[in-house]
Amino acid sequence: MAECGDSNQGPGRHQEFRQEQESRGPQELRLLYFKSAGRAEPIRWILALKGVSYEDHRIDKPTQWKDFKPDMPWGQVPILYVNGEPLPQTVAICRYLAELYSLKPATAWRCARADAVAEAVSDITNRAATVRRATEPEIKRALRAEFLETRLPQFLTQLEGKLTYGEFLCGDQVCWADIYLATMLEVIGAICRLDDPSAGFPRTAALVSRVRAIPEIAAWIARRPPSIVGEDPPATGAAAEGK
Repeated sequence: MAECGDSNQGPGRHQEFRQEQESRGPQELRLLYFKSAGRAEPIRWILALKGVSYEDHRIDKPTQWKDFKPDMPWGQVPILYVNGEPLPQTVAICRYLAELYSLKPATAWRCARADAVAEAVSDITNRAATVRRATEPEIKRALRAEFLETRLPQFLTQLEGKLTYGEFLCGDQVCWADIYLATMLEVIGAICRLDDPSAGFPRTAALVSRVRAIPEIAAWIARRPPSIVGEDPPATGAAAEGK
């Protein structure tokens, strides 16, 4: 088979090559991230839930990231390589896997609701990450206090009001956004040193418990490699750009 970039084949052949890859589905999956749970963990939970084999490639951020970063789409990880093709961004990867493995909500409206919650989860996780990245002790304390006393309770209060469709976000079947929510709350807990970020918010706590109790996910949690659950400690220079 000609290389997909073969100039003799033209753009039509390039498109045919990609369509062929897409129609075949994922034959080989390789997940690239740091030696932590972090933003790769919802991807791992989805793959564990569906019993999908993949390579879990964990790089050492202080020593290896500078070599990997130039080749990363958007200069970030996680990256899921699908038959050698890189797919960046956690939410995009989760949505792709949900499409493949039937983890989408049942209707277009519920899919949109799941997307909206996932966007809000991304926002609050990014806000928590600003606390982690702060280096001045006084600034870090102030950011942490503001996050724990205002930002996180506001988010969880709003989330509680949206958990009315059943046992999960969009009904009685788990979807990818439930997994994303549960894992990102785990990350927030690690960043802010909280045993349970959802304490005091019973619907959210119950949803997270139900996700974590799914047998395949519970088995992954029990066997996953020891690592920092949240993101790696702040780095300096080029390494600080990774996620």
